[in-house]
Amino acid sequence: MSRLRRGFDIGLIGLDGVGKSTIATALQRALVARGIPTLVQSWRRAVKESDNRFVRSLLAEIHAGSHRMIWGSAQRSTGDVRALFPEGAVDVVGREFIQTLKATDVTRNDCRALCAAGWLELAADLALQLQEVQPRLTTGQSVILDSFGLKPVAKLLAVSSIVAREDGDNDSVKLIKRNLRLILDVYGSWLRPDAGFLIDASAETAWRHRERDPKGIGLVEDLAIAGRRGRAPFLELQNAVNEIYREAVTEWGWLTIPVGEESLPRATERAVSAILEDLGRRSLI
Repeated sequence: MSRLRRGFDIGLIGLDGVGKSTIATALQRALVARGIPTLVQSWRRAVKESDNRFVRSLLAEIHAGSHRMIWGSAQRSTGDVRALFPEGAVDVVGREFIQTLKATDVTRNDCRALCAAGWLELAADLALQLQEVQPRLTTGQSVILDSFGLKPVAKLLAVSSIVAREDGDNDSVKLIKRNLRLILDVYGSWLRPDAGFLIDASAETAWRHRERDPKGIGLVEDLAIAGRRGRAPFLELQNAVNEIYREAVTEWGWLTIPVGEESLPRATERAVSAILEDLGRRSLI
């Protein structure tokens, strides 16, 4: 009897709006065409689509906790942000309430709460890996993580560090840096996929892509949770996050795929070709 071959997991990481989801979908089609059953996965998809009620509830609760941590310490010029929150975790992470949060003006936040929210995001990512990804791999299915979990964690720690610097809290800046080092170690070991790829673009490129996106700027894509919105805060955060990504993928030996101002179809085609070639070198396909 032939032994079932274990599937493999792929992580894609990169700035907001640079085409990761589009690349993941095209890559999934290419792998399926080669006879490799493949799923594109993320925590948000799992909350909606997992056939395991435990997994759906677990991920919703952890991410709701992250939102409550971020916004529970946020200050507004008028009113209490906490009063806006619904009771149910699924409602907290739902798109309707996310739009409410996006429209909420914050004047400042607490670096400690933002750092803690980053750890909650890591916990959710570990839950996704243990409860959804690993079981699928054992059945021979491969999984593409179209937004590798380091992304939201890196953004929250970057905002936390920016807030600490603005507050003149150098001790917290140093502590956040030590937290980030430990987080990178966790992602480089417990959460490291079989293959990973940085979709590498400049913050300016990401901004231009977001300007064309009818959905606009996402919830933690600029510094809105710390009281600053718009182009300059978007670039500041994305540049800080890019430094974290580049440090991580260099350490982990991931392939970097640069994307610029070329059309999305052309960038997608080139990225998928590079990924397939790398998977072949790793003897995964």
